This record gives sequence, C-alpha cells and structure tokens, in this order.
Amino acid sequence: MSGRLAIDIGNTRIACAIFDNGELRDLQFHLLTDLQSAGHEISLFALDNNVREAAMSSVVPAAQDMLLSDLQRKNAMKIFVVDSESQPLLTNVYKGLGPDRIANASFGYKHYAHSAPAIVIDFGSATTLTAVSPQGKFLGGWITLGIGKTLAALNQGIAMLPDVQSKIESTKNFALGMNPEDAIIRGTLLAHAAAIDAWIDAARDELGLDAVVVATGGYSTKISPLCKRISNADPLLTLKGVDLIAEAAMGRADLV
Repeated sequence: MSGRLAIDIGNTRIACAIFDNGELRDLQFHLLTDLQSAGHEISLFALDNNVREAAMSSVVPAAQDMLLSDLQRKNAMKIFVVDSESQPLLTNVYKGLGPDRIANASFGYKHYAHSAPAIVIDFGSATTLTAVSPQGKFLGGWITLGIGKTLAALNQGIAMLPDVQSKIESTKNFALGMNPEDAIIRGTLLAHAAAIDAWIDAARDELGLDAVVVATGGYSTKISPLCKRISNADPLLTLKGVDLIAEAAMGRADLV
C-alpha cells in the first residue's frame, strides 16, 4: 500500500489520516496528553500502511518536534511541514498564521470558493473563522475561546459550577435550565452559536452575502446544527487541507 500520512496536531488531540490521491483511506485520533504513546502508534500506523511520506500541521511546537523526530528516526519518512512560508496555494498570508487555518483556507479555496468567498468555521480548542477568496487570497478572520475551554474556564474559575465538558450534546432544547448542568450546557451552546451567527453576518457584510460557510473541527457536529448560518459541515476538512497542501507542494524543496 502507499499514500500520504496527514497529521493535524491541535491543542487537545492529534488527528491522523492516510490519503491516497486525495481519498481518505484510514483515520486515527490520539490525545495530546500522552505524546510518547501517540508517537509510537502513529509510527505503527504509517508502517502498517506502507507510507513513506507525511504532511504535518501543528499548533503545538513541542509536539511537532517530537513527532517529526520520531517519524524520521523510526520510519525514515519525508515530511512536509505546513506553515505560512511553505504553503503554495494562498496569497496574502501573514507570517505566523496558524497552520490549521492555512489548511482550512487552502481546502476552502479549492473546494468551496468557486464563485464567491469561502468562510471556514473551525470548532476546536479555539473557535476560528477564516475567509478566502475564489482566487486563493487569504481575507482574514477571527478567533475566540472554544466550547471545551469555555466550559473548563467556568468550572475552574467559578467555585460552585460543575465540570460538564463530558456531557456536551447537541440539542435544540433551550428551555431554561432547572439545574446547574443544564444551565451551563444550554447557556454556553446557545451563546456560542449566536456568536458564530453574528460572526458570519459581519463577515458576509464585508465579503458579500453569497460567501459559502463550512464548519469543521471536533465540536462542529455539536455546534453547527445550532447555527442558523451554517449549511455545510466537514469535520475532517483541516486534515484534507493538510494533504492538499502537501500534494500541491510536491517537487519543491520543502520535504525534510
């Protein structure tokens, strides 16, 4: 077997997928809290699929360095690292733009921004909005605290509020909560969904009302159904963008 290993290192988990000519073949997730075990399992994942090439996006530099070293030492892999300088698809990208947002914008450009700008909403540890034009020009975006971190902050910062992160469920039942758990979950989800709809309205005012909106990220299946302005969802869009960027960069000197 052959193909490419795409890796997206987030603040909470590592997503890995094997792509063959752009088609998803296999998928794994690993918690960032056990990086050594994750590195071992990802190496085996690549070996089992006979993969010798990888592409990596990371917002955690220490985790990126460890996995790079692990894969190069154990698997002798060539690895493309996504960043503002290595990516070949977008223009107007500023130095320091997060590689996850670069991947989101790249995939949004190629697959959604056909005749109007694309807006990608990424529901992860942070919630981000990234906009891109049909010509591949990065158009800016916004960042705020994600759902999980918001719930954790409520639990850690306010003494009498319980930790409800594991109880998040997408629901349209926004009756006033009669206990702390319901009050926190419903209030936080409704507030986040309303904020994202306001983001989209403001972005469309600037970009044009025809701007296409697509949601991705670990919390996308829970939050996007509550947002009135989101009609497209692809939870694996960032990984697909990582693979897409690496494919476009083949033949350049960016593989390490």
